[in-house]
Amino acid sequence: MASMPNMARIAVAVLAVLLVYVGRQFLRKLGRARSIDRAAEESQGTIHHRLESVALALGGSIVEGPALQTPKGRLALLATRSPQDPAIDVVKLTVPLSSPFAVTVIPVADQAKALETRTLRTVELGDPELAARYKVLSSDADFGRRIAKPELVERLKELEKAVGARARLQVAPHGATVLVERDLAEPAQLQAFHDGSVAVIEAFRKLAGG
Repeated sequence: MASMPNMARIAVAVLAVLLVYVGRQFLRKLGRARSIDRAAEESQGTIHHRLESVALALGGSIVEGPALQTPKGRLALLATRSPQDPAIDVVKLTVPLSSPFAVTVIPVADQAKALETRTLRTVELGDPELAARYKVLSSDADFGRRIAKPELVERLKELEKAVGARARLQVAPHGATVLVERDLAEPAQLQAFHDGSVAVIEAFRKLAGG
C-alpha cells in the first residue's frame, strides 16, 4: 500500500497534468477565437474597401453595416458563413417602396431556397417558358401573375448576364431586394449589379402599379 507522502506526490502529479491539459485547451480556444475575430475584421475591411471603390461612381456614401447608400438604394455585401468562413458570398440591393403584397421571383434552380409559408404561396403561371425558368411566390396569386411578365423577366436575365450569377427579387410591403449569391470583387461588377438591380425594381414598380 502506498505511503501517504507517495499518494500526495501522485495527487500533485495528476493535478499538474490536468492543469497543463486545461491550460492548453484554453489557449487553443483563445487562439481560435482570436483567429475568427481577425478573419471577421478582415472581411469587414474588404467589404468597406469594395463599397468605397464604387461610391463616387454611384453617388453614394458608406453607412453603418457597412453598406453603400446610393440615391437608388442600399448596396450591401455579405459573408453569410462568417465567422467560420469570412468569404463574401452575397451581394444585394435594397430599395424602400410600398407594395400591397409580398412576392418572390427566384430562378427554378434555386427554388429550394424560397419556401412556402402560411401567407407566401407558389403562383401558377400561364407562361410555360417563364415558369420553366422562374418560380414565383406571392401573398396574392393575382398580384404574382401581374408582375411575372416578360418586362420583369428580361431585366432579371440582363442582370444575370452582367454579373454571371442567378438573381432573385424579394418584395415585402415596405421594400424590395435584389440579390445574387456570388462574390463580386471588381468595381465594374458591383456597378453592373447596382444598375441592373435598379432596372429590375423599376420594372416591378411599373407592373405592380398597372
